[in-house]
Amino acid sequence: MAEIKKETSKKVIVENNEKKAEESIANVQTALSNANKELDKAVKVVAVESGKCFYINSLGDNGSADTGLVLEVSSEDKYAPKKTGVYDIGLRKKAKGNKAQMWSWDVEKATLSPLMYPGKALLEGGNGNLIVYKNRGMEQQQFEFDQIN
Repeated sequence: MAEIKKETSKKVIVENNEKKAEESIANVQTALSNANKELDKAVKVVAVESGKCFYINSLGDNGSADTGLVLEVSSEDKYAPKKTGVYDIGLRKKAKGNKAQMWSWDVEKATLSPLMYPGKALLEGGNGNLIVYKNRGMEQQQFEFDQIN
């Protein structure tokens, strides 16, 4: 009789543990589903869309501090007084509505263009410098955009 009680007690304990495990798995699955929904919402909120303007912000040395600085294209030709169509870029204090600081993404061409010069695109030179130059679809003018990070 004691053996039957012992076996029944073990069976009840195992069943209770299985039930708790199933509940825990269901809770984890629900939490994961909710987290994925929130991530989808966040990505939609910050997603860069082709043809829409945005600012490219500096986040400081550690990548987490808003410095108030944004990428800005120069209004003066790099080789002025010559007109070469080459423009330097730099970091400047953000000024809302400043077309030199506003950029657009062209998903088909994979290029970034300043609103100030719509026919031009950001170019990474062989020396690693970034400039703005006529959009010729060059490999150095094409970038990948990661919507998540």
